[in-house]
Amino acid sequence: MQRTKHANKHQGNGKPHISNTTHKENKQLYLKEAFCRKRTRTSHYTDWDLQQIELHSDFWISLLTGPPDHNMTISYHKKPSLIDFGFILSGCLKHRLHGNGTERIEGNSGLSGIGFFPDRKGIVEISGSQPIQVMHIHISPKRLYEMVCDDLDAMPPTFRNVLTEHSGDNYLSKCVMAPVAWSIVLEIFNDGFQGLPKRLFLECKVLELLTLRLGYLMAENDKYHPGNGLNLNERERIRAAREWLIRDLSAPPSLRDLENRFCLNRNKLQAGFHALFGNSVFGHLREHKMQKAHFLLGKADMNVSQVAWSVGYENVSQFTKAFKKRFGILPRQHRQLSLNK
Repeated sequence: MQRTKHANKHQGNGKPHISNTTHKENKQLYLKEAFCRKRTRTSHYTDWDLQQIELHSDFWISLLTGPPDHNMTISYHKKPSLIDFGFILSGCLKHRLHGNGTERIEGNSGLSGIGFFPDRKGIVEISGSQPIQVMHIHISPKRLYEMVCDDLDAMPPTFRNVLTEHSGDNYLSKCVMAPVAWSIVLEIFNDGFQGLPKRLFLECKVLELLTLRLGYLMAENDKYHPGNGLNLNERERIRAAREWLIRDLSAPPSLRDLENRFCLNRNKLQAGFHALFGNSVFGHLREHKMQKAHFLLGKADMNVSQVAWSVGYENVSQFTKAFKKRFGILPRQHRQLSLNK
C-alpha cells in the first residue's frame, strides 16, 4: 500500500473524472481498471468516496460509499480481463454492458455476485434512493486458478472454463450474502489500520470472502456433494427458502410457511440450512438480523429504536440484549463509535 492520493478532475487519459454538478443531479465517474489497480488511491467527489487498494499486481479491491439523494454513473472498460466478486451492503446498482448487444444486470442491498466480462465496456448507474456501500474484489483468472487448482473439478464447468482461460464468454453468478460475509465486508469498510497491518488485515479478510463465495459456488455444482445428503433440487429449494426467510426481516415467515411453500419437511429444512449455511433456520435468521442491525446503526438517519423495529424486534430491550450478546457492546455505544469515525 504505497500511497493515498486524491484524484483531480481530468478528461480523457483514463483518469477519474466527475462533472461539476449540483445536488440531485447525476454525477459521472470514468474509470479504467488498468489505471485503478496501479496503487492505493482514494478519490473524493463531493460526498462520494472511492478507494482502490492493491494487494498484488493482479489482485485488488475497490470500496465505494456515497450518500442518498445523489445519483451517480460509472463508466468502465474491462481491460485487463479480471474476475469481479461484488458485495452490496447498501444501494441499488444497474449495469449496462456493451459489445455483442447490450446486457442489463441489476443488484440490490444484500446481494453478492461473481462476474467475468472480458474486454467489455459498460456503465453502472447508481440510484440515489438510499446510501451506497459496495465492495468489489478484482482478481485475474490466473491468480485465482493458482489458489483453487487442487479443487478445480468441484467448480461448475462454466466457471472452470473462466479459470483455465478456455472461454472468452461472459460469466455471472448471483446469490444473497450470507451473514458471515456481510460481517466481513463491514469489518473491511470499518477497519482502522494503517501501513503493513492494514495490508495484512485486508488480505486475510478478502481471502475469507473468496473462500465463502467459492464454497457457495462449489455447492451449486451438481457433481459436488460434500456429504450433506441433499440432491440438486433440494439444495435449490433450500436456497430459495433462505431468500424468502430474510426478504422482510420485520415480518419473516414461520417454519410452517417455509415447509408448505417449498415442499420440504421440517427435518429436511433444518438439515439443509445446517449443511448449506452452518446454522438452523431461525439461527440463520437471527444472525442476519444482527448483521443488518450492525450495519444500520452506523448510519446517521436511524436511531436504535428504528433499527430494532426494522429488523423485526418490537421490544427494544430485547433487541438491545440480543445485540449485546452477539457483539459484546450496546447498540447505542456501537452507533456512537461508528458515527465518530
